[in-house]
Amino acid sequence: MTIKEYVNCENEEYKRDFEEHIYENVFSELITQLESKPGGNEIWTDGEEILCKEFWQAEMLADILDRVSGERQSITGYYDDSAEDEYVGYYYVAYD
Repeated sequence: MTIKEYVNCENEEYKRDFEEHIYENVFSELITQLESKPGGNEIWTDGEEILCKEFWQAEMLADILDRVSGERQSITGYYDDSAEDEYVGYYYVAYD
C-alpha cells in the first residue's frame, strides 16, 4: 500500500492493520539494531523495551513510534531504585 492509497482508503479496519504492521516493524527494527545490555550505552534494549538514559531520548522515540502507529500508542516510564540493577535510572519505551 502506498501513502496515497493509505490516505484514500476508506476501510478503517484495513488501515488499522496497516498501521499495526508498520509500528511493529519499526519497533522490531529498532530493537534489532540496539545493544542488548546497558554496558555504558545511553540507549539499549532487553528485547522487549527500549531503554534510554535520558528522558528526552525516550520521549523522542515514543513520539516517532506514535506518529507511525495511528491509534496504537507507546508506553513510557522510568525504572527507579526498586527495579533490577541494570534497569535502575533508565527510561523505557514499550508498547502493549
